[in-house]
Amino acid sequence: MIKNLSDTLHEKLEQEKMLAQNEAKNVLDIIPQSDDIALIYNDETHQAQLVFAAFNTVITIIIYASEESAQFVSIKAINQCRYYERLFSRTLEHSEVSKINRSKGEKLTLSKDTFNLLEAALYYCRESHGYFDISIGSVSRLWDFTKEIVPDKEKLSQALRFVDFRQIELDKKDLSVRVKKPGVQIDLGGIAKGYIADKLDEMFLELGFSSYLINLGGNIFARGLKPDDSPWLIGLMNPKEPGKNLSAFSLHDASSVSSGTYERAFTQDGFHYHHILDPKTGFPVQTDLLEASLVCKKSIDAEGYSTTMLALGLDRALEFAQAKDEIVQCYLVDLENRVYSAK
Repeated sequence: MIKNLSDTLHEKLEQEKMLAQNEAKNVLDIIPQSDDIALIYNDETHQAQLVFAAFNTVITIIIYASEESAQFVSIKAINQCRYYERLFSRTLEHSEVSKINRSKGEKLTLSKDTFNLLEAALYYCRESHGYFDISIGSVSRLWDFTKEIVPDKEKLSQALRFVDFRQIELDKKDLSVRVKKPGVQIDLGGIAKGYIADKLDEMFLELGFSSYLINLGGNIFARGLKPDDSPWLIGLMNPKEPGKNLSAFSLHDASSVSSGTYERAFTQDGFHYHHILDPKTGFPVQTDLLEASLVCKKSIDAEGYSTTMLALGLDRALEFAQAKDEIVQCYLVDLENRVYSAK
């Protein structure tokens, strides 16, 4: 029997939301589409599927548990995601990232989570050959891939003056940050979901769950096997035929993250514009790859390296993957839809 537990979940979340607002003295940013939540439970297989909106994407979590446990863990997962979004979002007014971006060179004390994410993000910036830079915010906010807006070249040129992750200074003694050059804008959109997926995995394990799939809008973490001992299968997207896969691979106690030039993209005046921006030019990175899919034990590694892999191009990306122990496997799709693996 298939049960729709969405209404019950909504009621419980609404009660918790009111309590949270009271504790926060009503200073709680509204997360877009936060009421879009569904929980479907299968009595026979004990599979629960939770779907909700967060981080400007669709989150899907599949977990095997009792009905009561499924509702409990769903509330925990949603609240965790809301918590992280209110810390890491570039657009929510009261987020810690927004406060950093308004700090004008002042030193700010951060939560442990924001500090840890920034510390990890700066590591991937240094490892990226210049293709990943969390200070891209001054540039990324000029682009609108939904409305298909290409920024004015002069405005881009001005914004590029503030792209330099080396201007972000962390102090571990007091968990503080200082942006040395006022105007530098942090955007954690290319790394935050990896951190959050790992945190959700930790939470589920601590709660005693052993079989689940976390999908944060394409950032996937698979734990354990399904109850019939079959593995989780992940499709390798076909960049030229949306909705279809080129192939599939199994994922077990690991994360898969894909970056593609077909995501959040549009064509205008004969040019193809995609959301993976080159910190040196402000325009979409030029590459001979359509997609890079990485498998790592930690989701933050998979996400931290995926943008770099796509930007490097086929030959250099294969070398990069082979040199990194954190990368368990990678699948690269070239302009002809041919698939290459590194390991």
